[in-house]
Amino acid sequence: SYAEGLFSGLENFFEDIFFSSKPVSSDLLIVSIDNESIARLGQWPWPREYFSRALVHLNENPPKSVGFDVLLSEPSRLGAGDDAVLRSALAQVSYPIVFPAEGESFSPGGEALRAANVIKPLAVFTDNKNVSLGHINLILDSDNIVRKFPFEIEDRGAGREIYQSFSYEVFKAAGGDISKKSSQETIPRIAFSFPAGSIRRIPFWRLLEKGFGPELKNKIVLIGSTSPDLHDENLTPMGKGKAMPGVEIQANIVNMFLS
Repeated sequence: SYAEGLFSGLENFFEDIFFSSKPVSSDLLIVSIDNESIARLGQWPWPREYFSRALVHLNENPPKSVGFDVLLSEPSRLGAGDDAVLRSALAQVSYPIVFPAEGESFSPGGEALRAANVIKPLAVFTDNKNVSLGHINLILDSDNIVRKFPFEIEDRGAGREIYQSFSYEVFKAAGGDISKKSSQETIPRIAFSFPAGSIRRIPFWRLLEKGFGPELKNKIVLIGSTSPDLHDENLTPMGKGKAMPGVEIQANIVNMFLS
């Protein structure tokens, strides 16, 4: 996360007061890398072959789009064959998948926050017509609460690539379009819709079962960690001190685009 100290605590306090639960789109669903799945499938990180099987099963009842919020930036500890199985699965599916990228060491730029480095998934996964990339960076205020996200970030490296937000890429891949609406803020405030745990979650292990999946057809599916042990969570204005998993924060932003 990128820390920002531009807003006073008092202003944040008053803005937080006006947050209230909003409807969650029935199109949204989280496939949860949770403690139950880890107990069944073994310690994290899992073999990529598990993700391959899950994505191929989803193809039987294709979702609108899948946001795969797991940053596979290192080769599998089980060897190149494990990565090759996932690469093959990504080529087989008929639905769009968004993989995450994460910027590091930010400085303000023009329209985008500029990152000295962007961690990306292995090219073996992203060099694929079904796969696009979006950044998962969030803005952490001085009280350690996430209220905003950068709509896009710029890689200050040689390519000078621009990455739009993961949540927007997931929304766009599902056929969403906000280009007709007012122009995007550089750093929009997140219109949180629900406290942690409010959106429907399906344990990841169920995706590996034969016959499971009709309820995911034409949905926007986000796959990511909800296990506290994996430490991918942040405080939000909705939380009352309870942290929200990163994948659920991304789901809130997708819901904001949908509404």
